[in-house]
Amino acid sequence: MVDNTQVADDDGHIWVPVIAFLNQHGYRVEFSPRMRGSGLGLETGREVSVVDEGRRPQAARVCTCGGT
Repeated sequence: MVDNTQVADDDGHIWVPVIAFLNQHGYRVEFSPRMRGSGLGLETGREVSVVDEGRRPQAARVCTCGGT
């Protein structure tokens, strides 16, 4: 599920997507994608596919391989 948070930037404040999901053990994991921009279609409330390596939750990323 996508949410957004405001963070400080050199140009002021920007909105950054925050992705939350439950991992294979049922723990909530949150991360912000490295790639940003309106072209990713990460609107608040949208459900997206996540690639999670299991043992490295910090390496999770949004699947941009055509899935939703």
